[in-house]
Amino acid sequence: MASADVGPSPPICPGVEILHDLPESEKTCPCGAVLVRIGEEVSEKLDIVPAKIQVIRHIRPKYACRTCEGVEDDGPTVKTAPMPPQIIPQGIVSPGLLAHVAVAKYADALPLYRQEEQFMRLGLDISRGTLAGWMIRAARACEPLIDMIIEEIRSGPIVNMDETTVQVLREPDRANTAKSYMWVARGGTPGKPAVLFRYHPTRAGSVATDILGDFQGYLQTDGYSGYEALGEREGLCHLGCLAHVRRKFVEVEKSAGKRGKGGAAHAVLDLIGKIYDVRLLHNSMTVCRCPNSGTTNV
Repeated sequence: MASADVGPSPPICPGVEILHDLPESEKTCPCGAVLVRIGEEVSEKLDIVPAKIQVIRHIRPKYACRTCEGVEDDGPTVKTAPMPPQIIPQGIVSPGLLAHVAVAKYADALPLYRQEEQFMRLGLDISRGTLAGWMIRAARACEPLIDMIIEEIRSGPIVNMDETTVQVLREPDRANTAKSYMWVARGGTPGKPAVLFRYHPTRAGSVATDILGDFQGYLQTDGYSGYEALGEREGLCHLGCLAHVRRKFVEVEKSAGKRGKGGAAHAVLDLIGKIYDVRLLHNSMTVCRCPNSGTTNV
């Protein structure tokens, strides 16, 4: 089966030209005249250059004074240019390789043990333990950036939060079957939201308190009681998730079978569908349970 046409090559792709010319013996017409080039046919094919490992050698010349040998002042006897800033100063990994491993793991969901195998095919022996250590050091270096993301999330009018279970193997002082949680917060500038993923071994409401800080605005959650740790402070309005509300009516309709198609649950689902069509708050429908007023509004 022929492959689908992907259209012209993107402008960001570098071009490599390969000329397929006639041999000189075929550039003569049967009448004896020399053929004249009148144009060309161009066919483009997408290609990929496989990853390659390279060693970057940082060479720093040393300088010294042969006249006084550095005894005339208190300065260093030998002078050398400083090394460029490194995320892991004593490590062998470059910033580019760190970024490659991080993107593969967190953006492309490629576990470190598979990356270990890929590097092995390239002739490089890097254990997954070493790769994990690199990721820990990179995460520490990113802490100022993470703090900026949290501040951006708090700066917007609404924050969406949720927490989902994850399983962590060989976590110190915890069984492999223990539940851990990935907390997710989304907020910031409407239309350009920032998203934070934060791991925590528990589902304690104090995690939400730590992430939100002094945030004032709308907080949308699934109704988990842990968010009550935030309290009913002024300027914070708790919102529910209409998708969770809808789920209950779907269960009622299913349990009723054919009779449920004309019942109250079906009517509510129709109304919720119309609300979805309005696409309020960037497709994020909310049920407001404002603690200050005690009212519930859709």
